[in-house]
Amino acid sequence: IKHKAHSVKSAQIKNSALATRGGGKRQNPAQRALQLKNLINAVLPQEILQQMGSPRLNNRTGRFRQSARVTDVRIGPRGGTDIDYTYQLNPYQTFEPGGAMGSTNRDPRSLIGLSIREVAKTLIGKKFIKVRRV
Repeated sequence: IKHKAHSVKSAQIKNSALATRGGGKRQNPAQRALQLKNLINAVLPQEILQQMGSPRLNNRTGRFRQSARVTDVRIGPRGGTDIDYTYQLNPYQTFEPGGAMGSTNRDPRSLIGLSIREVAKTLIGKKFIKVRRV
């Protein structure tokens, strides 16, 4: 039920904020990138919450999901999109592979990357999206 409500909310955001194709004034790529960054940051904590659960990280306080944020969005000339993000490294970096409690299942980078891709696909369609932690 929660996932369906999120999809409806994302569709409303897509239809209202990023609707530059039909009739509106065409935005330059820098404006679209900034708008996309703000929209992803607005929805990202809820999407991370939906993706959380065993065997991934579990939501206890909400601090981790609130700390994740997109820092930069670049839209290429052929439609490819690069998205950089960050999160609170101390103490959550310990769950990355190689960390004290690290495993591939509990890796915060894959959780955040998956969540960003899901939100971005909803907002911009099925274009190439590259996500990395900075």
